[in-house]
Amino acid sequence: MRRNKNFSRTWRAQHGVTLIELMVALVLGLLVLGAVIQLFLGSKATYMSNEALARVQENGRFSMEVIKREFRGAASRGVCASRLVFQNHFNTGCGSQPEGLFSADTSIMGWDFAGTERGDDYTLPEDLDPAGQSTGQWTAQLSDGSTENLPSWLQNEVVPGSDVVVVRRTEVIPGITSATTSAATDNTLELTGAHGLETGEFALVTNCRLNINSSGSGFTGDIFQNTGTGSELNRSGGSCSATGPGNASGIGSWATQYGDGMQVYRVELSAYFVGFNDETGEPGLYRHDVSAGRTEELVSGVENMQILYGYSNPADEGGDGQTVNHWLPASEVASWDLVIGARLALLVRSPENLGDGTTTEDYDLASVTITNQEDGRLRQPFLAAISLRNQQLVM
Repeated sequence: MRRNKNFSRTWRAQHGVTLIELMVALVLGLLVLGAVIQLFLGSKATYMSNEALARVQENGRFSMEVIKREFRGAASRGVCASRLVFQNHFNTGCGSQPEGLFSADTSIMGWDFAGTERGDDYTLPEDLDPAGQSTGQWTAQLSDGSTENLPSWLQNEVVPGSDVVVVRRTEVIPGITSATTSAATDNTLELTGAHGLETGEFALVTNCRLNINSSGSGFTGDIFQNTGTGSELNRSGGSCSATGPGNASGIGSWATQYGDGMQVYRVELSAYFVGFNDETGEPGLYRHDVSAGRTEELVSGVENMQILYGYSNPADEGGDGQTVNHWLPASEVASWDLVIGARLALLVRSPENLGDGTTTEDYDLASVTITNQEDGRLRQPFLAAISLRNQQLVM
């Protein structure tokens, strides 16, 4: 049998891939794969960084807007053209309640953490869990020169190193007034409609006029913790162990027998602070409703808050009620009624560790130098100067 010569030559002309060619192909493939992986990792890192920055900016701006709104509404007195003189029914004899906070003239009050006053340097702890922190580490100064520790209802709630501020503002309840069926000496006020207040909420009633009561004192309104429901307001005494201070039992009457010119207000007393979420392990901005005893997280990622208060000197010291003479920490404010502005500083961090070897950095927050931990998180400070318009004396 003759072999086909053409088939033999074709078979002999076919060669396999050499080892060198295979190695070159593998190297080239690895180079291409490495470039693709590097491009993917770079894109992922850029995306994570941009996402973290967006989260930080969103959380910071939202937190600022919430607190600025509260500060600007502090000491609001509704429709009355002049500053009200409240007859204060709050019980100021409770040892667990800060007496200065429930003064009739106190619309804003703050506490400083030890070591975070003007000019201090403070390094944030690695563990921000507030459990075990003593309320004595936070102090506020009162008008008589004494100091007040953080209220007991914020025990184990505030992260170390962060300030606390409590703001009181009023919100009118429209469409209702006095039904003129109650005497000034009654504990109750009958209204023309339901007030919608929960039991224990704070309330204010006023007719904007100076009223002289049986003891010869002049007031333009009454502020109290309401225990009435439906269309009835009640100022009867309360227990120190209950939520809020309750009402003092020694005040025998309202400021006046209110008529159909009376306005009713809901009084919101809210504490703002940096708290800690045990489930996520993240700090955040929190709000505590003092009258209801409720605490809620507003936004995650807020790591530290520092506040300086704009203080206008009293008239006998050259103050005009419109100009800030000093920017003071809470532990140096002589009278909270003379605070007309605030410098607010927040430090906000990203929820994720970006893994980029972020080192420590110093942040100037309201004249306090705050140093962060080396944890690979993105951080950004947010600063604002706020006017407490209702606190300013208008000429």
